[in-house]
This record gives sequence, C-alpha cells and structure tokens, in this order.
Amino acid sequence: MLQIGRIQPLRLVRVDANQAILQSQDERQIPMPSEQLPEGLNPGDSLEAFIYPDSQEQLVATTHIPHAQIGQVAWLQVVAVHPIGAFLDLGIDKDVFVATHEQYEPMHVGQSYAVFLYLDDRGRLAATPRLSEHLCAHSDYQRGQIVTGLISARSELGYQVAIDHQFLGMLYHNELFQRVRVGQTINAYVLKNRDDGRLDLRQQPIGDHQLDELQQRILRKLDDDGGYLGLSDKSDPKLIAAVFGVSKGQYKKAIGHLYRQKLIKISATGILRYTD
Repeated sequence: MLQIGRIQPLRLVRVDANQAILQSQDERQIPMPSEQLPEGLNPGDSLEAFIYPDSQEQLVATTHIPHAQIGQVAWLQVVAVHPIGAFLDLGIDKDVFVATHEQYEPMHVGQSYAVFLYLDDRGRLAATPRLSEHLCAHSDYQRGQIVTGLISARSELGYQVAIDHQFLGMLYHNELFQRVRVGQTINAYVLKNRDDGRLDLRQQPIGDHQLDELQQRILRKLDDDGGYLGLSDKSDPKLIAAVFGVSKGQYKKAIGHLYRQKLIKISATGILRYTD
C-alpha cells in the first residue's frame, strides 16, 4: 500500500521524456524526474523512493533522502516565513509547512526547530513543534535501558528529549556532566518512568555497569598520566565532571571500589596507581 510521506520500495514501469513512472505495491503510479533514476535501472526493477504531494497536491516521488519522514521528529531550519506560517527545509524539492497557530512563538528564517511531521486533513506534509500532542504518553522502557533521542527544547529544569520519535523525556541539569545543546542527537539512559508518562533520563549508565565502566576509565587515565591523577575525593565537582563527565558522588564511589581492590592509593591531593 502506498505510504505518503515515507520512503518505500517502488517498481519502475517506464521512462518518458522528462519523467519516470513508478508503481507501488497497490499498483498506483507515481511520476518522478527521470534524472533521479539510479544508473542502469531498467523497467521492472525496484528502487527506494520518498512519496509526497507537490505544490499542486499531486503525488510525486523522489530518490532524495528527506531529513525526516511522517511520524518522526526532526531538527529543521526555517527558509521562509509568511503570515499564515513558516516553511522548513525538508531536504527535498518541497519545504514542509508549520502553520502560525501551531507555533509556540513566531519562527524566524535561519533558525532551526524540533518539529513532528504529519499529514494534515488534506493529505499534505505538515509539521508542528507541539511534540507532546503527537508522541505517545507511556512507554515500556526499563530503568537502565539506553535510548536515542533529539534534544528538542531547554527549560529551567533541563533539556526535553524526543526519544526514538515516539516518547518525551527529560534530562535534568543536575544529571548533566557533559555539554549538550538543543538540536543534538544523543544517547541516554532511562532513570525512571514518571506518572505523567514521560521518562527521566541521565547521561551515564545506571547501576553496576556504570560503576565498572567508570573504574576502567579511571585506571586508563592513571596509566596514561604516569600513575598519578590530581583528583581526590575532596576535589572540586566541576573538575571531576570536566575530566570524567560524572558527579563527585559517582567518582568517590568508583575510587572507593578501586581502593578496596588495592588497585589505587588515595592521597589528600589525588590518586595513585597501586604498586607493591
């Protein structure tokens, strides 16, 4: 079945003067500029193409890869603004429209925004920054599970993350030990599922795996630095975060484990690789 706004397999039927005619699995025929055909493709062969309505609302195909497909969240740049809305670059010949009433605040040319792509009531490509109205309210992710997400907004609490194009999460400022920015795609770990359906996230692995990984990083750092590291359990948390991207509490726990295993010694100014 033909899926508007999605990349899908199509079969080449024929090539006319300026366009190729492609056919979907439900036998609908879609035109595409012939110059976009892969070299050596013959009638009867298949190819992957993106289907969308053009400015006359006629379905066309392209082999150009869009920045996002229907049902996905993307970080798109505004290329034009009109009283009725803004047009964002989708990476194909046609821009995607964000109506003025969908915008939290007026969009500006040259700036980028996190938006969700959907089909409007006329079957046209459209986008909205109102992610919470389109993403799922509840997930079945488990604590400690790694997820991928787009940082979609910043607030006083932290950074909102659109996870796997389906859910919303929050990465709080006090869980940040590495620099991030809005528009960045990151990996994060699920801290918990909240009652409101959103996910609390953190940058570092959770539980024993996190501690083991951090201990190995500390030992490698010691080896690289000649056996001494000027970070003790009394060091400034900002210095610890700058070197290892973790909290002071996590660092203290890790070096405590290493000390009990007799792998390091702890001094007033730092830690040393243990040698007999």
